[in-house]
Amino acid sequence: THAGQRAGGRADFGREVGERADVITDNGRCIRELESDKLAAVAAVSGEPHGHGLEFRQLLGGCFGHGIAPPAGRWIRRLGARSRLGDLFRVGGKVVDVFREVIADVLDYGVMRERAHNEAVQGLSFTIDRGEILGFLGPSGAGKSTTQKILIGILHGFQGSVQVMGKDLADHTGEYYESIGVSFEFPNVYSRLTGAENLAFFASLYSGQTAKPLALLDMVGLAADADTRVEHYSKGMQMRLNFCRALLNEPDILFLDEPTSGQDPVNARRIKDIILGEKAAGRTVFLTTHDMTAAAELCDRVAFIVDGRIVMVDTPHELMIHSGRHVVRVEYVADGTTGTRDFDLANLGSNGDFLALIREHEVRTIHSLEATLEDVFIEVTGQRLS
Repeated sequence: THAGQRAGGRADFGREVGERADVITDNGRCIRELESDKLAAVAAVSGEPHGHGLEFRQLLGGCFGHGIAPPAGRWIRRLGARSRLGDLFRVGGKVVDVFREVIADVLDYGVMRERAHNEAVQGLSFTIDRGEILGFLGPSGAGKSTTQKILIGILHGFQGSVQVMGKDLADHTGEYYESIGVSFEFPNVYSRLTGAENLAFFASLYSGQTAKPLALLDMVGLAADADTRVEHYSKGMQMRLNFCRALLNEPDILFLDEPTSGQDPVNARRIKDIILGEKAAGRTVFLTTHDMTAAAELCDRVAFIVDGRIVMVDTPHELMIHSGRHVVRVEYVADGTTGTRDFDLANLGSNGDFLALIREHEVRTIHSLEATLEDVFIEVTGQRLS
């Protein structure tokens, strides 16, 4: 009973833990040390559709409050601020990482091309934190779409393991699609229906609560065209409708393929703001794109994939700093003529030539010369973006 679980939970968790705490479930299957100042909260959520809402109380003052251990078969979901710990819990006989939304481990998938077996992805391993935007970048044919198709469950026969939302991908049922939203690179809507009719139809396929179609259309600037058949939409309008479809079921994870494709700067900005809003709401985003500007703006981390292998993973900022020149370029005016001069960033504040230039001449611009993400893309993949 819930009362018995609560009593057992208090006995196990209701103790002072000081700097660190051993977390042990009522059945002894979950043992892990946590740094109490790093973890915001953890909840045990039922795998059943209705759920029971059992939760571990927030760690305050180095103590667990009235914690409740999860019954067997339930999985643990992390709430609140992201932790750097990446702690693992064993629930129902399986190890679950409560800080990771997606864990892919040594993925391999081969395809037949011209009677030869080719590895589309080879030894692919990566994680995505809850509430993180991970950009998956690489040239065409590198394995980005193959990886996304594996993660959304429409490509089978791969080697390796994938956990999504604390559960092996193979163990997910049809309810998995209630929790994810997918926007493919090309529109997949019905051209003879209106925008509003499309969203109403797709909303009817979900068993849970869905967003209001007209509200979504208004959010992407299509409210005035809600009753227009999609066959009369431009490519950019169809892509925005496609994007709305991914948001209909208010998913925990968004898989977005080229979400800003075909958009003018105003609508691209609108789409990017919505994606950032989804992240702020705690949703996880797996983003594939050739738009390096969008990737640099949106992504917490980017992974570069080349020939089916991940060759580099880091934050866009660190990649651009690492690949750029550590200099400052000053554009200035002297005797009516515009000139430029570069100075090393090291000891810039004590560089006499730099100080004299900015003191004695009109300065028009000063820029550090870090690389763009497109520069990094070319360096890492050896290919230019078309």
